[in-house]
Amino acid sequence: MNYTTIKAAKEEGIGFLTFSRPQIHNAISVELMVETMDALDRLARDDAVRVIVVSGEGKSFCSGFDLKQSVQRATKGVSGWRTRYEQNFEFMLSFWDCPKPTIASIHGHCLAGGFELSLACDISIAAQSARFGMPEAKFGSSSVLLMLPWLAGPKMAKEILMCGLEGFDAHLAREARIVNHVVPDAQREAFTRELALQIVSSSPYSVSYFKKVINQTFDAMGMRTALRAALDAGIMVEADENPETIEFSRIRKESGLKAAIEWRKSRSTVVAS
Repeated sequence: MNYTTIKAAKEEGIGFLTFSRPQIHNAISVELMVETMDALDRLARDDAVRVIVVSGEGKSFCSGFDLKQSVQRATKGVSGWRTRYEQNFEFMLSFWDCPKPTIASIHGHCLAGGFELSLACDISIAAQSARFGMPEAKFGSSSVLLMLPWLAGPKMAKEILMCGLEGFDAHLAREARIVNHVVPDAQREAFTRELALQIVSSSPYSVSYFKKVINQTFDAMGMRTALRAALDAGIMVEADENPETIEFSRIRKESGLKAAIEWRKSRSTVVAS
């Protein structure tokens, strides 16, 4: 099919799924989610494809959800946020649930929704210059796919999420077990292809078996139930129109996100003193 927000191709047993909104660092729109899930399904059903590489066109992997579109959608109430978050949740989890292994090839910005999406891939390879972050706490927002504690452990996850860390480097991501490998920028694509070809050369039945039983192990440990519980709690956070949230939204609408974040920061400083 002809896609407008992504590109899909296959070569040497590798399926390539590339986010293609480079002008806004591959921010996730509704259209990108729909097209990605269609392409992922087609690649998963293609017998000529053994592994799927996920990457971003231009300067970044993915900067998160499209904030401009998010404001335009003007989502309100629990039911509205549930519909929206359920769609986002299904989109992200589709990489984890894909019957074929998924490899995230990361460069540039890997933030927020893009960060959580990368966690749902089976293997992650990062360029040395890649920068990661989950700044939702600074926005007064929540998580769609709270997989980070399962990979990085509770202490690291709490620091990243509660501090709203953004811009931390690939080496910290490697220490936190968020990525498998950190490679020089110029070698990222070649390294990713070589690793993907190793999977292609393995038995597809064994590869499918290992992905399935490892995921089932996490299910047995309660991960999927916990992800659903976190999703429900996150929906309530988004739907809660408390005075601080209302004021933050007003400033963001009138003066931009940076001004709103600075307002919250200055307000917190006053309260602390």
